[in-house]
This record gives sequence, structure tokens and C-alpha cells, in this order.
Amino acid sequence: MIPLRGATKGALVVTTQESPLPSYSHPAKNTIRDHWTQFVVHGLDAKRLRHIRIWFLPGPDTLELPAYQGMGIPTEHLQGFEWQKTRALRIRERCPCLPLYAGSLQKALAERPGVILTSPDWAHLDFDGSAFSFDNEVTEVVRRMNLDISPCLGVSSIATRDPARILRSMNELSLWKGLFPHSLDQGIDLLRAGNERLGLVLQEPSATYAICRELAWLFHILYAFGSRSYGPNDARAAETFRHDISHLRTRVHQELDSKTKSILRTPAVIPMAAVEDIRSVFMKRKVPIRLENWSRFACQSHPWRKWRWAWHFRFAYSSTSVPLLAWAQRMLFQHPPLHVVDFTGAVVGDRKKGVCRLCSTSTEKDSP
Repeated sequence: MIPLRGATKGALVVTTQESPLPSYSHPAKNTIRDHWTQFVVHGLDAKRLRHIRIWFLPGPDTLELPAYQGMGIPTEHLQGFEWQKTRALRIRERCPCLPLYAGSLQKALAERPGVILTSPDWAHLDFDGSAFSFDNEVTEVVRRMNLDISPCLGVSSIATRDPARILRSMNELSLWKGLFPHSLDQGIDLLRAGNERLGLVLQEPSATYAICRELAWLFHILYAFGSRSYGPNDARAAETFRHDISHLRTRVHQELDSKTKSILRTPAVIPMAAVEDIRSVFMKRKVPIRLENWSRFACQSHPWRKWRWAWHFRFAYSSTSVPLLAWAQRMLFQHPPLHVVDFTGAVVGDRKKGVCRLCSTSTEKDSP
């Protein structure tokens, strides 16, 4: 069982007002967006970039578009999605040449084949709300991704306080316990210490909720890549994995829902279920790609009054199939440092150098 820690003083409190058509051009969001556009081009020359296809959520001001055009990616290789009618009209007015699906990503994915023409090499899913509300869409996007040219996935999420989302993330800690029965506590301590060292100082139970939410989301990324088929000979293994994980998730929630509800918003011990068989499921499920690199971000900024998280992943084909357990081990024990971004757009952990190579590049670029 995982105990909640004692309370610590909170940090980075920002209050703002939302507008009917919010702008997403503000310092913290811009810092994360700049990291994404530098992250995805790593190792690609101009010739390969011209073949990249991207799915993204452009927002009313299409702030990512200039970066993609600056990379030399043809506008017709982009596919935007916007569910809100007013924003879709604004996007079409500003960028009439941008391919845009005026509807939700969920609706687009349910359309008949051919409506969305080409699978993406990169997908940047910069959601307005909690990513847990869009987990099916993320799974479907991963299933459709082209894995030939440096595939990249970016996902962002509001750190919702919705009890159902918190309940899910706390319950699914048991799945990680099943994967690493003797070392999960060590992995959580590493996450907690690293987050606090780099500026994410939260009161309890918020600090533990943040870890549970992130681990639950990382587990879903593992699920998405494990459940997709990598060819006709892999279809049965993918279906078996989907079935096994669905069964284990259902079992965990049936056993823990009532217990976890009783401790929500209180400093108490998180109840755990025994899920020993999940480790063998992750050992057996092997995929022909590897997690090459990834980044983590947390910020508070206009127009959100809650913490916002983002993850950027880059993958590469592997000459030998990789057990998903190896992915999980890297995510828990070899996670990159957290970028905690304040309302000025500065990375709190080290305002001069940042916490990664791309932070240093941004600093040099912005220097007089």
C-alpha cells in the first residue's frame, strides 16, 4: 500500500479570466510548444521533413502552423481538428489552405475510411480538458500512426480534480504494483523527489494525485502501443493483450472503487489490489518499436486555473522486438526531469539552462 505524504506548501498560483474565444499564446504554453517543435525535428533533414504528415489541434490562432511551415512541411500534409464551430470558422478565415476537420477528433476517427486521407507520422493532441476524457481517441490515433519516419506523439492534459478521474488513477496504481511488486515504492519516491527538486511543490493529497495521474496516463500510452497491431502476424497478439488488460482493469476497479472513494481528498493509505499476472502479460507483449526519447512538462497559466501536464514521445523501429515491460521500466525508473514552467514561460528548475538540451537552445535563441 502507498501512503500519502504530509502536506507541503503549494507554489505557482495564478488566477486569470477566460474569454469566449481564448488565445493559447501565453508564455508557459509557448515554452511547451517551442519544445515540441524542436523535439520532433531531431535527426531529420529537409528531404525527410517534406514527407512528414501531422495531425494536430490548431486552436483558433493556429500557433503551431508557422513552425511546421518553417520546417518545410507542405500545408497539405497537415490535418487539423476543431470541434467548436466558432473556432473552426476562425481557423478557416486565417488559414484557408489548412486541411481542417470541423468536428471532434472522436467523430473524425469514426468516419468511413478515406475521410481522413493519410495516417500521421506525428500527432500533437493538445487537449483543452483532461486526457482521460480522450483515452479512446489517443488509442485510435496511435493505431493509425505511420511508424516509418521518426514517429512522435504529444499529449497534454488538465490535472482534473474530477473524483471519477482521480479514482481511476489511484486504482490503476495497482497495475504498476503488479508490474513492479518489489520496487514501485522506489520508483514513486524518485518521481516525487525529482518533481519537488525541479519546482513542483504541492500540498497533499495533490502531490500524490499528480503522481497517480501521470502513472495512469503513462500506463495508457503503454496500452495504446501494446494494443495496436504491427502487421497481419501480430493481430492475434494485439487482441490478446487488449483482452487481458481490459479484464485486469475491470477486476481492479471492481475490487477497489468503494475503498478508494472512502479516502478521496484525505491523507490516507491508497488501497491496492493484487495483480501479479499483469507482469507476464507485459513480458509476452513485444512490439517492433522502442521508446527513443520523451519529455515531461507541468505548468499553470492562462486560461487554465489548474495544473496542466504535457508529454512528448519519440519512437523508433527496433531490430528486435521489445517487451512492453522494458518500456514500463524505463518510464518508472528512467523518466526525464520534469519541466515545471511558470507563468513567465521560464523553466523553474534552472532558469538559465533549463533541464534539457532544448531548454538551452531556447535560452540561446532568446538571448540578445
